[in-house]
Amino acid sequence: HVVAGDGLTPVTATQVEVLDVSTGIQLALGGTDSNGFYRFNGISAGPQGFKVRATSILNPAIFAEQTGSFVSNGDLVTIDLTMPLSVVKGTVSYSDGTVVPFPTVVISQTDSFGNVTTFLPVTDANGGFEIVGVPLGNFTLSAQDSNTGIISTSTVTLTDVTQSAVLNVVLLSGTVGGMVRDSNGNPVPFTQVALATTGVSFNLFGSTDSLGAYRFTRVPLGPFTV
Repeated sequence: HVVAGDGLTPVTATQVEVLDVSTGIQLALGGTDSNGFYRFNGISAGPQGFKVRATSILNPAIFAEQTGSFVSNGDLVTIDLTMPLSVVKGTVSYSDGTVVPFPTVVISQTDSFGNVTTFLPVTDANGGFEIVGVPLGNFTLSAQDSNTGIISTSTVTLTDVTQSAVLNVVLLSGTVGGMVRDSNGNPVPFTQVALATTGVSFNLFGSTDSLGAYRFTRVPLGPFTV
């Protein structure tokens, strides 16, 4: 297996090659699967054995390698590699504990020349996100619920690839409700109501009930117009 610097998180779709130690000739080339697993069959190495090297697809300068050898024909040798890659992971939820399924999470870093690199972590139905290989330093993480437009942005510093950076993002929101009445003060049932927020430029749409009442939940903080 190939894992990240925390020693636990699989490194997926990374290049793995087997080299003959004495000649440097490449004996096999492949990649890891979704579990960070790799396997090569039929390897024939010289008397000095072989070397397994895993190289980051994002930065070829980042790699891990280890040598091995066969004692007899048909030997199975297991070599696990730990790459010096960071892990950023966490969850996105609301303050009441409700998770945000498949949130939109964006990580961005700006170098000394003003160039911005963007990373898009994988997200899941439980509000989780994870990405391997964000360079050390400062980065900005934005997490958004695409159904409501509510977003949270924070700045984080990565200092050690051996420790996972766990960021549990909490989205803040409010509830807006009221009655719609005509000029005579009578409730207006089943009429359309829209709420426009200015902070995140996101609109919500609904309607009044049989009593003329309406209610919007998960409204972003800040000014709005009904």
